[in-house]
Amino acid sequence: MPLLRFKLANRFPDKILNFKVALCLLGIEMITGIAGYMLLENYNWVEAVYMVIITISTVGFMEVEPLSAAGRLFTSFIILLNIGIFAYFLAVFSYYILEGEFF
Repeated sequence: MPLLRFKLANRFPDKILNFKVALCLLGIEMITGIAGYMLLENYNWVEAVYMVIITISTVGFMEVEPLSAAGRLFTSFIILLNIGIFAYFLAVFSYYILEGEFF
């Protein structure tokens, strides 16, 4: 029976499901998105932040100005990237809830 027992610290998901990593990925996505919109579409800082927020939150309210072809491709990239980051964040959050780490 001792072989069936193991500590939480030795579990594999602990190593790859990290809340800090999820937050860092979100931050990197925000910075990348802001820089991309500023470079590709010549948006100012506020417009770029607005575009990133409505893109990653999937609100899609309204663009500041019509996007160029490069801007549309970049927005598509940000959306796809966000799907992966959001899925990772949900996995981390679910794991921490199920393991009782938040409480």
